[in-house]
Amino acid sequence: MFPVRLARLVPERFELVSLYTHTVERAKILREQGLPAVSNMDQSLSVPHDLVIVASGPGTLAKTLVALCARNERILSETSFLPLEEEACKRLWNLPVSVLEQYWYTPLWSSVAKVLPSIGRVDQVSLSGLHCHHAASIFRRIFQVVDEMPRMLGSVDFPSQCIKTAERGGICLTGERQDYTRSLRVMRFERGLAVYDQSSNQYHSAFFGLHFEIRGEKGTITEAGVTMLDEHRYPMTLPFQFHTQRRFGNESLALTHVTVGNQTTFINTYGETNLDNDEIAIARMMELLMLGKDPYPIQEAIRDARLGKRFLANAPGMS
Repeated sequence: MFPVRLARLVPERFELVSLYTHTVERAKILREQGLPAVSNMDQSLSVPHDLVIVASGPGTLAKTLVALCARNERILSETSFLPLEEEACKRLWNLPVSVLEQYWYTPLWSSVAKVLPSIGRVDQVSLSGLHCHHAASIFRRIFQVVDEMPRMLGSVDFPSQCIKTAERGGICLTGERQDYTRSLRVMRFERGLAVYDQSSNQYHSAFFGLHFEIRGEKGTITEAGVTMLDEHRYPMTLPFQFHTQRRFGNESLALTHVTVGNQTTFINTYGETNLDNDEIAIARMMELLMLGKDPYPIQEAIRDARLGKRFLANAPGMS
């Protein structure tokens, strides 16, 4: 769980004061690992705290969130409500809860947000590398979509094979082939065209990663950088430069900031600790919430879940 790791890595910024779990046995195992775990929610919440982070399965999530909101807790919830039916989501709609949808707060997407105005009005976004609701969140933010559901122009699920290079536990060197499915969805929003491209093994393959193209009237942004016109209308390409600095002697390099040309698009305020991109983003969301801001309201998360489910639905094949 990311917040537990952050409390260990950045103890001067975050402290895990209590961890509630449903069973006595699980609490005992966690205590043996050095975590302050208990199996009684009231006991856990009695410890002075600033923020409650919920990582509960869909079966108990709604009940847990409602109970915490009744106690006026400041809540950051993981996205396990996504499989819930519409009626259950309606129960959650008005709750004052923020959700851990961290991609927009990562160094890369924060930098994309900074340079987005430089390419003018955007009417096309192609995205490969983020699963359903994560991709929906990016599409909706770029196109500034509220409740609109796009018109599906075409869809295909294409079965294929490739050499297995990795799995959840790490690198794979066996050379075995694996089956995978590439899913393409082409959708039209009122403001533009969205192309969703995801492979079933996308997160665990050396061949596939994050790729995107945002096309505007004055330029294009990809995962590599931005291509636009200079003051004399000559095309130029400025890469995203991820600057690092050696930390802990010779042990590691930690991100300090990101630049595009002479513009600083992201500053890593956790640069003293070697956090990965997801950890940086989640730490930012936690601190924003503790400052009284709402980095990602549950209403937005439910909208993204609705759109993301369309990516999973079987649709007529593209011609």
